[in-house]
Amino acid sequence: MNLNLHPFNRLVLSILPMVFCSFSAIGQEDFYQDPTPVMHEVRDWTLSISPNYINHPNAYPRVVGGLNSMVFLGKYFSLNANVAAGQGYFHFGPGIIGVPAIIIAGGNMLLENSDIEAFLIWAVMLGLAFENFNIHIPVTSHFEISPYISLLRFKYIEEGYGGNGQDWNLNMVGGIRLNIFTSDRFFIAPYMEATRDWANKSGGIWGVNGGLHAGFYFKGKQIHY
Repeated sequence: MNLNLHPFNRLVLSILPMVFCSFSAIGQEDFYQDPTPVMHEVRDWTLSISPNYINHPNAYPRVVGGLNSMVFLGKYFSLNANVAAGQGYFHFGPGIIGVPAIIIAGGNMLLENSDIEAFLIWAVMLGLAFENFNIHIPVTSHFEISPYISLLRFKYIEEGYGGNGQDWNLNMVGGIRLNIFTSDRFFIAPYMEATRDWANKSGGIWGVNGGLHAGFYFKGKQIHY
């Protein structure tokens, strides 16, 4: 059955079950604790999925699915990797290689590579991961504000229905997400971001995206080396 819903309504319908499930995983007594800062440690990491509302001036609005991961470099700083895909849309950043490498091996791949070519390859991949970074501002033990920026997001978008007006471009992205930790292992994070095409056939065009991440939080010490 085709409900023929507007993309924004699809986004709302996809978000509601995620919100309900996340808050049902924690009791009221556990949620309202003393407002102590969220304590991140080096190499803590996250993995989440998200529905994403994509709104671009030269294209029809749509809802796409996304996969996101962060790796923490300390209490207040993390690197981000994400990929999103849907009807007539796809985006990713170079962090999809660098961030998993940091999660799995940290800086060990640099120290253990005596081959100069391999060393340089790893160094470049890790360096590119820094194009997408987040700042974490703790508010309470379960809530933080996280502004972020991405300088090298590669995006493909079909600007018209039926694949008319296809376009590959590079984006700059600036946004903010609200990380809500419903337990020490699970979180949700609504976000809003502005995008600007800076290398495409149409020139600099602004767009607005939004959505909700829902996923798991892992401590770095859970990884064995």
